[in-house]
Amino acid sequence: MTRNRRRSDIDPFENHNTFASPKQVSDEIFRTESKDLTPVVTLIELDRIRPDITQPRHVLPSGIAHYLHSGLPFSDWFGAWRTAASEESGREFNVDAYIDAKEDINRSENPGPIETALLQVVELAASIQRDGLTNPITVVRYNRDFTIETGERRFYAYQILYARNYEDRWKRIPAQVSDKLNVWRQASENTARQDLNAIGRARQFAILLMELLKGEAAFLPYESIIGPGVSDRYYYAQVADGEQFRIPRGKGEILLNAMGLSHEKQLRQYRALLRLPNKVWHLADDLNWAEGKLRPLVSLSEAEAIELAYQIMSEDTDTATIVPVSEGAASQPSQQRSSRGTPSIDEPKYYSDLRKHLLKANSGDQDALARAREIIEDLTRWLENMENGDR
Repeated sequence: MTRNRRRSDIDPFENHNTFASPKQVSDEIFRTESKDLTPVVTLIELDRIRPDITQPRHVLPSGIAHYLHSGLPFSDWFGAWRTAASEESGREFNVDAYIDAKEDINRSENPGPIETALLQVVELAASIQRDGLTNPITVVRYNRDFTIETGERRFYAYQILYARNYEDRWKRIPAQVSDKLNVWRQASENTARQDLNAIGRARQFAILLMELLKGEAAFLPYESIIGPGVSDRYYYAQVADGEQFRIPRGKGEILLNAMGLSHEKQLRQYRALLRLPNKVWHLADDLNWAEGKLRPLVSLSEAEAIELAYQIMSEDTDTATIVPVSEGAASQPSQQRSSRGTPSIDEPKYYSDLRKHLLKANSGDQDALARAREIIEDLTRWLENMENGDR
């Protein structure tokens, strides 16, 4: 049997109850075979590991992630998460009670998205404490430290366990180490473990398409676009234009399989979400909205899309009492934006972003020029509304 014949028998993304190994996924996509047949697992100290900020699946609500990426220690950002979950449910979130499996836990009958996300990590910590970690995380070398490729929830679960009483057995986590991030392996993990929400799938699409177009198009790295107070949508929106960044011939099926989708129309629908207003993007991510709920908003103006998104949230019985925790991304309109959705003049990101993108555009960066135009259009709409008396 030839090598190609053997490979043709492998369908790493086929929708079965079991999924192909990361090695099979990588081999099938790139037609290469890894020489590392026996992955080595090593123990790595928690403080040498950091999350992958481009990971499509956001384990943390956007407001909490803001604290984490600002460099706050675990105790601070995890405390903020627990407080947000308590405020959402109206009852104290007792981490120790869940981990120790106490029978008198005051559980919410219908937990909101903030509490649900926290429960998933805390209950995983309880499972690891009881049964141990059965599946090591995978990390990529980053200078002297490591970035998570897969296993972000497991990493946070270990942090929770270590923070309880600082036992040495939770100070290090079992991990497989790679020298380079494999976005296809990451996608396989995301597809296999738990469905991504619509925004997560849009991020996943963008990352995979940028990987397929590597060598044909130049994309700015995450850190050069996204800073404090800047929506992560700008990074993924680099491939929002379907005419400029077409899916390479013959690669559509690979994208579909990697994302667990069945029709190319779905790829177009998730690409369209990359054009959503930032506030809608973060609101939908925090509330785990499906693509169908967001589809009507894509063709609306920014102001209309934001207004309709908050209307949908208020009419949704599951989220009617939820105040999103997004930092400057999905807060209530009265706090950051007028009722018509126009930008607030005291939001500094409009000015800092504009200056940054204009400087890059002056060097011939067309993507930066496009983003600068978007900011100018926002400011123009704000000025027009001021002239019309809409303050």
